[in-house]
Amino acid sequence: MDKDDDSQKTSQKAEIATLENNYEDEVRAENSRSGFLPNRINDISDRQKMQLKIAVISGMAIYMITVALLTGKSQRTVFIVLLIAATTLFENSRKVLKDWGVFIILLSTYDLMRGFAENVGPRVHVKDIYDWEVAVTGWFTGGRALPFVFQEYKLAHAGELHVQILNIITGIIYANHIPVPLIIAALIYWKSEDKSEYWRMATTFLITSYMGFLTFILLPAAPPWYVWNDGNGLRFTPPETGQVIVNAAGLKDLSSIAGLKILASAFENLNANPYAAVPSLHGAYSVIAAIFAIRRWGKKAAWMVLFPVAMWFSTMWLNHHYLIDLLWGAAYVAIAYPISLKLVDFVQKRKSEQDLATDQA
Repeated sequence: MDKDDDSQKTSQKAEIATLENNYEDEVRAENSRSGFLPNRINDISDRQKMQLKIAVISGMAIYMITVALLTGKSQRTVFIVLLIAATTLFENSRKVLKDWGVFIILLSTYDLMRGFAENVGPRVHVKDIYDWEVAVTGWFTGGRALPFVFQEYKLAHAGELHVQILNIITGIIYANHIPVPLIIAALIYWKSEDKSEYWRMATTFLITSYMGFLTFILLPAAPPWYVWNDGNGLRFTPPETGQVIVNAAGLKDLSSIAGLKILASAFENLNANPYAAVPSLHGAYSVIAAIFAIRRWGKKAAWMVLFPVAMWFSTMWLNHHYLIDLLWGAAYVAIAYPISLKLVDFVQKRKSEQDLATDQA
């Protein structure tokens, strides 16, 4: 009797499944005749869906970055929208958006500092930062700040091919201080079932950044281009209240080579706080990217040690940071990194204990 009941139930389920499939086929056929796009999208393969999403997001990226360059609008909007759009590449988009909210908050926080620069004025540290740099590097630079050695070399060899090539390469590297770490974080997130390594990187990024933001507020510092003053004699006078001096510095050379003055003006418009030289987050973020790439992929990613080396050189070649700015940023990473590892491990342990208690209950 039980076998007959089971057989009858199985037969009923099969009939229901057949009816559902027939109904879906009829709806699909009807929508195909009427040209109803959403159901056509459902008919395409998962790979085609992914390609479509990537194409749409790539188009958005090109459009938004072009608008940012042409209008000088805040880069915050560009990065936030692109990050949100990128989450649609994942099936569980809501969870991905929640996980990546840390970077969205971070970019928004930095952009909020845009009005801060107008109020620091005489509080900007100029001469003392320069003196610290000379104290660190003067023994091998003849008593000069290290970035100024590069600027003098560029002036002596202006127009020469190798200098122009270096201007292009360093400009490209400098502009990737955020995109490259985000790509590393995305790959770690995408390729790992366990998201703990992603959270270790994100937490390191977050702690380092907010330590930097706090320093920007407590110790507003002029970058080397401010002191260099376009080669017109060293300038040690702090800006006046309400005076915001922005200079693309070495990026002007890249603009002139490309024949696009807009590249330099775009940097000047997008720079939220020109008096945020200490610490160098360009230097810090490149170190974080290298650390976690090597942690994730081991020897295959050993070449990533070149990224912070190239970034550090680029920032000084372009006259945007002193060596001490870069060392300061690396020191913050050295503090944030072990804290992040322990913090994520602690949270994971607590979560595991709670899950175990729930299962036992």
